[in-house]
Amino acid sequence: MGEFFRVLLDFVRQFWPLHVLGPEEGGVITFWGHPWLTVGPGIYFAIPFFMGVDRLNVKEQVVDLRPQSVTTKDGCTLAVSGAISYEIADPRKALYHVQNFDMSLPTLSLGVMAHFINGRNRDECGDSDALVGEVKAGIVGVAESRWGIRILDVWITDLADHKVYRVISGSDTIVPVEVSR
Repeated sequence: MGEFFRVLLDFVRQFWPLHVLGPEEGGVITFWGHPWLTVGPGIYFAIPFFMGVDRLNVKEQVVDLRPQSVTTKDGCTLAVSGAISYEIADPRKALYHVQNFDMSLPTLSLGVMAHFINGRNRDECGDSDALVGEVKAGIVGVAESRWGIRILDVWITDLADHKVYRVISGSDTIVPVEVSR
């Protein structure tokens, strides 16, 4: 019975001309499927079949940067992870200029971290403030100008040496082989 009411509500919403955006939402009014007007919180009229409202949450959000292994210029392997806080500054860019900003932002950030660490020796990577600055500089240009996302803060939660082992299994024995220093 609950599924029926959900389907009925979705059907009514398609033909309802009023759209309400809450205080934490932003959106874009579309006309014939094309972005027309960027809007903030409020009540908007959209002619059914011709117009629609694409909405998204513009509140501050925090994304976790999963741990990754990165090799320095001198062959040491480091584990690095972090977090980024951001908010949507331009709903039109966030909706239409990037496929999925929630997945793209961490991927871009991890790539910038790897690029920073790959180009330095182990001793040069110990300064997490320099890494934070590099990540901010690397993602701000793309995220703010092209994706409409304002980066609020970047944190490095883990930066440590680690070893990588590959397990080679035979018929009777398992032999760990060290692949990095």
